[in-house]
Amino acid sequence: KRFDALVKDADVAILFYRWRRKWKMGAHFVTLRHTRKGFIGYNTFRNSVGPDMYGPSLSAFLKKQKYFGPVLMTLKNPHETICEGEKPMVLVVGSINMDVNILLEHILRPGETLLCRSSVFKSPGGKGSNQAVAAAKLGADVVMLGCVGKDENGQQMLASLQSAGVNTDYVMVKEDCPTSTAYINVAANGENAIAVDSSANMHVSAEYVTSHAELFAKADYCVFQLEIPVETVKAAIGLCR
Repeated sequence: KRFDALVKDADVAILFYRWRRKWKMGAHFVTLRHTRKGFIGYNTFRNSVGPDMYGPSLSAFLKKQKYFGPVLMTLKNPHETICEGEKPMVLVVGSINMDVNILLEHILRPGETLLCRSSVFKSPGGKGSNQAVAAAKLGADVVMLGCVGKDENGQQMLASLQSAGVNTDYVMVKEDCPTSTAYINVAANGENAIAVDSSANMHVSAEYVTSHAELFAKADYCVFQLEIPVETVKAAIGLCR
């Protein structure tokens, strides 16, 4: 009943459980047939796929089943399945934005004024911080290099990263500029147009990343985007092993 409640809105459920140090499909959870499009069983043991490799193999498996829709994976311990042993260190160098979401009927045309479809709302964003949160949720040891302003948005962004398990000890906090903000116009059909006030992101300088060269020496992976100065990205890549 507990698993049925978890996946009642899923299109497909794929379930693993640990048995004798191997990951196997829980065949006895057949009650998951209550999902909208049924239950797909996937046995990583029989297909000789280790816990850290099931992702690509699983994609191939789903293609053979001719299923290309969304999948809900219910795992007993997601961190354990993805990062067996010591966690990899991922260093993310990039943008930290507060997103301001504006829902409209359509994207604004020149000279046009529209009323919003609902109240404007904020949410944590920025390509760099999004990457950091995603890596942390997958079980990596993530360190963020970036910059926020000493303001409410900056405090909220740091709190959001920290709640996801991202190390923000090295993030700069600038008193003389605001946290970067992205103004996202979203049309009813899903199209969007985004204007970004880069403010604090432009303070992520080559000198700043070079001052943290020891992090690049420790990192297993470094992740970049282009919402910070290109010169900074080039300097950071030069520090990678």
